[in-house]
Amino acid sequence: MFKKVMSRKVLAVLLLASAAFVLATGAEAAKQSYGPLTVDLPDGWNAQEADDQIVFTAPDNSAALTIGVAAIEGESLENIAKGLAQALGGGTPQKVEGGYAFSFKNENGVDCFMSIVGDEAQGFYMGIMQTGNHPQMKGLMDSIEFSDE
Repeated sequence: MFKKVMSRKVLAVLLLASAAFVLATGAEAAKQSYGPLTVDLPDGWNAQEADDQIVFTAPDNSAALTIGVAAIEGESLENIAKGLAQALGGGTPQKVEGGYAFSFKNENGVDCFMSIVGDEAQGFYMGIMQTGNHPQMKGLMDSIEFSDE
């Protein structure tokens, strides 16, 4: 389902919007594939696939990166972002190229950042959520690639 939503332009916009939230440092990593998604998974990080999402978790559980897709079902990206922000107790979603982004604190008080992008004509959107922060997060995010095949 990722393939239906993701284009290289949308991926670039999503990663640029999310990258402002993380710190940059290097990391040893191993190339891993999850459906059409390929990442350089840093040593010790875990990946778990469930339904239409993948969750990458830091070895010390200080941070996670969740990527998921869902049907738009007649809603606009703006309304989806507003609904998610309200449900998560987040700030007002800000317009970014290709979608919307907002920040919030989860139930444990950890800083989170969410971007919602998609193509309303295709009927799906993608969300990427950063929970917490870890020195290897930016390297993980920068390594994400989606296959067009």
